[in-house]
Amino acid sequence: MAESPPSLLDRVRAIDFGSALAFLCFGVALLFTSFYPLELFIKPIALLGVLAGLLGGVLPALWRRKNTVLPLVLSVLCFLVLLFAGSWPNVSSPPPALMKIPLKQQGMAAYQPLGENEWVDASTNALKRGDVRVEIVSARVGPVDLKGKSSATTSAGRFLTIRLRVSYEGVVFQQTPYEPWADLVDSPSKHPPTLVDDQGRIYTQKTLEPGWKVAGRADVDALNPGHQVKEVLVYPVPARDASYLRLMLPASAFGLAGEFRFQIPRSMISGL
Repeated sequence: MAESPPSLLDRVRAIDFGSALAFLCFGVALLFTSFYPLELFIKPIALLGVLAGLLGGVLPALWRRKNTVLPLVLSVLCFLVLLFAGSWPNVSSPPPALMKIPLKQQGMAAYQPLGENEWVDASTNALKRGDVRVEIVSARVGPVDLKGKSSATTSAGRFLTIRLRVSYEGVVFQQTPYEPWADLVDSPSKHPPTLVDDQGRIYTQKTLEPGWKVAGRADVDALNPGHQVKEVLVYPVPARDASYLRLMLPASAFGLAGEFRFQIPRSMISGL
């Protein structure tokens, strides 16, 4: 009499402990990718899954000459999560070094380390800290372009608009959360930039008419590989005798320590 095929319960019972643990780790790590505060746990859990699958599943199966497909597949899945998701916990290591990136040299110039309290000429350099690169695209005095739901207009007065471009330059695919530098109507920035001129005068951000959005400002809350954050800061018109402006952008907007420090020469500010 032919034996009946094993039931589902029998198949579940036949799964070795290593494969079961690897499957659990894979599921938990995948779930944690949806919750940013838990991202520091993703890689350790995925690593545990890889070790469980290989040491507790594949090796015993090879020793007993059993099928290794399931523990091997689970180990590979955990390894993919380990490579492409989350970040390693970082408790005591120093913040990423600040690097100066010369512009207008067609990418041929090497990045140069920069002191924490140094300022760079925004017309000739970008800055990079960790995987985050920041560049001042333009500075202009004039009416601010505004966008509504179905129309566009310009502000009644003249302001200084500073346009920023932030890009991701990391080698590991991951998402970096962003909390805006710009003050919005009824929503001041949690990481307010500081703008001063060479005479020590401090300029405070301006928020414009409710219901209108500053043109060129992207509605994003994260920086992703291949996608940039485009920010626009609006300030009062600088004094006519200002030789330069200094803009300090807190790196905490991207969860980093330190600041991005730019010196904007008068020659870079059009319309002043």
